[in-house]
Amino acid sequence: ADARTACQNLGGDLAAVTSVSVQSVLFNLENENDVWCGGNDLSVNATFSWINGDDWTYENWNTNQPNHLAGQDCVKMKKTTGRWDDVNCSSGQFMYACQKPALGSYSNPGETSPLLFIPF
Repeated sequence: ADARTACQNLGGDLAAVTSVSVQSVLFNLENENDVWCGGNDLSVNATFSWINGDDWTYENWNTNQPNHLAGQDCVKMKKTTGRWDDVNCSSGQFMYACQKPALGSYSNPGETSPLLFIPF
């Protein structure tokens, strides 16, 4: 299953980094691996949005990013700086961050666990 499906199977979605506070939480939880989050420009090239529909109100791009190279439509957070790069969505080489509402219960019915779970 892809990263989004895995997050949805856990009752959440890929993380939407909509503020500096969310960015800080994510970076402080995981700074040893590059991490997928739910940003992409798959619908409109060069116009990024959050896969869960949250407003794109915050950005933390790395220097000279996004560079919009062919096939680079998804967003990953760099482990060393927390800054973002646009990367190929199908490379499958990154961990991913899920988030879900703080209300409700957590269950993992035998699915591959996400790297992080960030309640908001």
